Amino acid sequence: MLIQKNLKCLFILLGLLLTAGCAKKAPLAPGDLAPDFRLNTIDNKRFYLNEHAGKVVMLNFWAPWCSVCKTEMVHLEKIYTKYKNNGFVLAGINTEEQDVDGAKVIAQEYRLTYPVLTDSKTRTVKLYGVEVLPHTVLIDRKQKVRFIHSGFKESDIRIITEEIELLLKEEK
Repeated sequence: MLIQKNLKCLFILLGLLLTAGCAKKAPLAPGDLAPDFRLNTIDNKRFYLNEHAGKVVMLNFWAPWCSVCKTEMVHLEKIYTKYKNNGFVLAGINTEEQDVDGAKVIAQEYRLTYPVLTDSKTRTVKLYGVEVLPHTVLIDRKQKVRFIHSGFKESDIRIITEEIELLLKEEK
């Protein structure tokens, strides 16, 4: 009887331990607080997300090998130029672990004036649950995630621009 009771407790404990390791963090969703991070830019400056509280922030995850990402960059540069003096920050995050030089070449080739960051250990990629490139996240002035979009087609620019304008109109 005592052995049977102990075995039952052992199986329950074992089941709890096994299922505890299977718990998966829910993906980032609109309404969530944006996970804070700090990364280096390609020109070796620091970028801290929390230093941009009070501004609308767009994070755009990309890779040097991604041709769709490069097409999107042309449009993002225009968006950045239009809104940068209105409380808008855009940070392009290179997801390639070892390709800082490739990111520099692309930033020069596309004449990017917004900060280009390097996620050399892919921590931010994991924090934001990036699985498809390009991947865009819009963060409001209170540092809440408000819009998430993966992939790119030309019609996305209108949608992204409308989202930015809505966020810029909200009170600080």
